[in-house]
Amino acid sequence: MSDGLLLPDIEWVDHGFALFDLKGFQRQFQNGIFERWFAPELSQQLQQLLPGHKISTIIRRIQKRGYYIIQAANPEPKAFQPLVYEFALSLGTISGVEYLVLNVHDLSVLSEKEAMVQSHSNMVEKNNRVLHDKAQLLKEKNDQLSVLSTKLAKYLSPQVYAQLFNANEAVEIKTRRRHLSMFFCDLVGFTAFSERAEPEQIEYLLNNYLGEISRIAHEHGGTVDKFMGDGIMIFFGDPDSQGEKEDAIACVTMANSIRDHFPNLQKLWCDFGICQTLDIRMGINSGYCTVGNFGGDAQLDYTAVGSNVNLASRLESAATPGDIYLSHATYRLVKGDVNCHSKGEVTVKGVQNPVPVYAVTKTGSQVIIQKKIPGFSLDIDLAEVNKAQLVDILHETLEALSGS
Repeated sequence: MSDGLLLPDIEWVDHGFALFDLKGFQRQFQNGIFERWFAPELSQQLQQLLPGHKISTIIRRIQKRGYYIIQAANPEPKAFQPLVYEFALSLGTISGVEYLVLNVHDLSVLSEKEAMVQSHSNMVEKNNRVLHDKAQLLKEKNDQLSVLSTKLAKYLSPQVYAQLFNANEAVEIKTRRRHLSMFFCDLVGFTAFSERAEPEQIEYLLNNYLGEISRIAHEHGGTVDKFMGDGIMIFFGDPDSQGEKEDAIACVTMANSIRDHFPNLQKLWCDFGICQTLDIRMGINSGYCTVGNFGGDAQLDYTAVGSNVNLASRLESAATPGDIYLSHATYRLVKGDVNCHSKGEVTVKGVQNPVPVYAVTKTGSQVIIQKKIPGFSLDIDLAEVNKAQLVDILHETLEALSGS
């Protein structure tokens, strides 16, 4: 410490500061911080501030090293502000007088900062653990949702599945009017078969049949509405539509694919021991229907309803085994693109007047004779008819005409 040190200057240091004379070891000066920490009445002598240390020993150590540092806990925490403090002692001269210079640093402030840092670090670590646990829980929930969505995909058509998992699409009771092409099919002879078949045979046949029909429907863009025992309801036009004509053509094309694939199913069933005569029949109608979510808050069913749905179902019931019956509305949309022929008119339940019906010609076949006059009609499909039986019928008809 230089002789030129002005005592007012040291009032601005940010720690406790005091000067002691080397003779009586009395405090000659202290700054405000030292005054607040160590009241004069509590300790007038350096020995009281530094218990257990002789001043002569301290001075010798200062003379040897230039400074001496002591750390001590506050003996009276209620009376002193610092809980832990550090005494840094050195010798200095002011105006030719040598003093013992004492700097006191409050280590409790540092301890508090360290404690705050440690507390913050602990809090960050705790938060990290919480985040990790939440991330793990979120992953488990996502895995569960993934498994659930995979399971749901087996219960829903791809179009409905995509609509359900669209975040912008609300799942609610909501319907709309749409032009649909409705398709129904079932197995002719299934009821009689199920009465005498083993449960394993019924299970195998139904799963194979429904699975293959659904696969073909999905390939053609159809929405599989529901399974009704051995019956299936499929429609085109919602939730996606390619246009009324295109939807109708896609529906009939799908029906043709099902019919073409059906012999393969019959062969598989026979290999499994199911050789009973089972055939498929189908009906298609096109028109406006009400489609959407029906039900309540607890459960919803996505389906289509209306008279045009019912007519498609009635046409399927009226169809002969192996046939695809079309209503006039569907025929009007697909004629020119699908080979069809008239089946006349049929009376169906729920419809007052007979309705005109058209059958889709089997792939590779051609109706070569189709005549109709009052009292007489002739409709021959060479791909389906038993030619020997046809010749017998024609001979019998000619004989009857000759004898009349």
